[in-house]
Parts: sequence; structure tokens; C-alpha cells
Amino acid sequence: MLVVILNWLWLITGIVTTLFGLFLVILPGPGILGLLGLLASFAILLGILLIATGVDLRRRGENPIGKLAAG
Repeated sequence: MLVVILNWLWLITGIVTTLFGLFLVILPGPGILGLLGLLASFAILLGILLIATGVDLRRRGENPIGKLAAG
């Protein structure tokens, strides 16, 4: 069952990627703006996750650098 689901996901991913590539070829201006929006969204989400991880480590009183140095 899982193999069938994974095969469908690969198929959907291939179709979406192909359509996005065609969109970039046909309309490069809006396509690049869409790609820029995706990249900016990823950067914002990553920043929020890094801040949340730092706050969590601070609350726990752990020092990840000290753990790396202690080995």
C-alpha cells in the first residue's frame, strides 16, 4: 500500500515540476517572482524555526557549543 502511495507522489511531483518549468519558460517574469516568493517564504519559516529552537535551548539551560567541545 505504501509503495502505491509513494509511486503516486512521484508522479504528482513530476507533473507539478514539469508544469512549473513550462510556466517559467512561457512567462519568465511572473515565474521568477513566484520562485522568489517561495524562497522568501522558506527563509522566513527557517528563521522562525531557528529562533524557536534557540529560545527552547535557552529555557532548558543547555549550551550546544559546550556539548560539542566536551565531545
